[in-house]
Amino acid sequence: MIYFVIFIFLFFLVFLIDLKLDRQANTFIYLIICTVIILFVGLRGNIEPDYENYLYIYNHSSSLNYNDFEVEPLYLFINKFVGSFGGSFGIIVLLMSVLSIIPKFIFFKRYSVNFALSIIVFYCSSLFLFDFIATRQAVAIGLFLYSLQYIEKRKPRQYFLIIFLAYLFHISALILIPCYFILNKRFSKKLLYVTVVLIAILNLLQINIHLLSNILGLLPLPGATEAKLLIYSSESEFAFISVKQIILAFLFVYINNDEKIKDNTKDNNMLNIGVNIYIIGIVMGTLLNEIPQFSYRIKWYFFTIEAFLIPFLILNLSRNQPIFKYCLYIIFVLIYGYYLSVFFESLASRGAYIFPYKFFFE
Repeated sequence: MIYFVIFIFLFFLVFLIDLKLDRQANTFIYLIICTVIILFVGLRGNIEPDYENYLYIYNHSSSLNYNDFEVEPLYLFINKFVGSFGGSFGIIVLLMSVLSIIPKFIFFKRYSVNFALSIIVFYCSSLFLFDFIATRQAVAIGLFLYSLQYIEKRKPRQYFLIIFLAYLFHISALILIPCYFILNKRFSKKLLYVTVVLIAILNLLQINIHLLSNILGLLPLPGATEAKLLIYSSESEFAFISVKQIILAFLFVYINNDEKIKDNTKDNNMLNIGVNIYIIGIVMGTLLNEIPQFSYRIKWYFFTIEAFLIPFLILNLSRNQPIFKYCLYIIFVLIYGYYLSVFFESLASRGAYIFPYKFFFE
């Protein structure tokens, strides 16, 4: 029940934010949303698949070494530090919630044309996949979103420092290093459309790209990382880029550099960066599809930007006609709400997960 109460609460705020409230009111609403989501994620109990794994790391953190590559060093340090003064595992969960949620919400507040809409899209598409389950990568994703301001401002030292911190939480963040040199470029729409069409064809034909095995064959991997990749490699299901993601890619390319958006926001350069990120996401998800789980984890560094892009898409489609814009708000939020309910059903079918929500102290 709490999941849908939060959904309705965010739904209401989407329209409230659109009323162009003063800065203090906006800030107050933002802080309320931050507090609710952080506590909701951070106070949860054992209701998701990775909870027991993280609890195991916490219980054995004193015996784990920083150089054995079983657990990323900064996450292991947090566990050791909290454990050293007798703190409970609940503190770890709450702290990881703060570290993963705040960077994302700062980004949405600073750059989205409707941060409440960005947050509800994020809530329905990404939060339960990562911030609820794969919490180490959730922190890395949040740090990546926060670092985009330094790509926009062309400050490489700050960007690479933040990506290094992300790597200390999840080794997969290393793939973000080249992004600094790509994301600020303005590619032609024709090139981007052709890229999306090619990706759609590769996915329609279910063509596996055997790139990853060739790359990994040239690299020395830590034992724990190699073992995890072997487990990922055992999956036989094809790593699809979804129809929804292909359609959104076309739409996001369409709105990039749109004059109407330029008239309504000073952050058109960040919009260009966001579109580039999304296109890279569908490309990376396809090029790495040889190992579905690896492809899935990598592409969500890039697909989380969807929550930032959707408000721009609605702004473009509505052409600032209020009734049409509100109808689009309802349509998009209901679509994302449907996807969220399908995910809940899928997760609940795997065990005693999600329902009912319970706190860590229950």
